[in-house]
Amino acid sequence: MANSILLSVKGFEEFTNKLDRMRDSHAMRVRMQNVLLNCAEDIRRLAALNASRMFRVKTGNLSKSLHAKPGRTTNPSAYVKAAFRTAPHAHLLEFGHRIVGHKPRKVYGGKQTEARPFFKSAVTELRAEIRRKIKAEMEQFLVR
Repeated sequence: MANSILLSVKGFEEFTNKLDRMRDSHAMRVRMQNVLLNCAEDIRRLAALNASRMFRVKTGNLSKSLHAKPGRTTNPSAYVKAAFRTAPHAHLLEFGHRIVGHKPRKVYGGKQTEARPFFKSAVTELRAEIRRKIKAEMEQFLVR
C-alpha cells in the first residue's frame, strides 16, 4: 500500500494574485515601458560613444542617427535604431561589406571590409545591467 504525501506552498495564492495584478495593471505597464525606454537610451548612448571611438568622425551623422523610441505594441517595449536618412552607411560599418568600384564600371574586386560592430557591442556590454534593471523593477512592484 502506497502512502500519499500532500505538498503545498504557503503563500502561493497570494503570489498568483500578485502576478495577476501585475499582468493586468496599467501602472506596471507604464513603469516597465519607462524602464525599457531608459535601457534603450543607455544602449543608444553607448552605441554612439562606440561609433565615435571606432570611426573617424567627419560629420557626426552616425551618432546623430541613433534613436531610442517606445515600441508600438500594447505590451511594454522599446527599440533603438539608426535612421537611414541620416546615416545610410550604418549597416555597412556594423556588418562589413564588399568593396566595389564606382559606376559605370562597377566591378567587385574580391575585397571585403571587416565588420566593426559598434551597436552589437553596446548591446552585449549592457545586457546584464538591463536584466538587472528589469528584474529590480518587477521585484519592486511585486513587493507592494
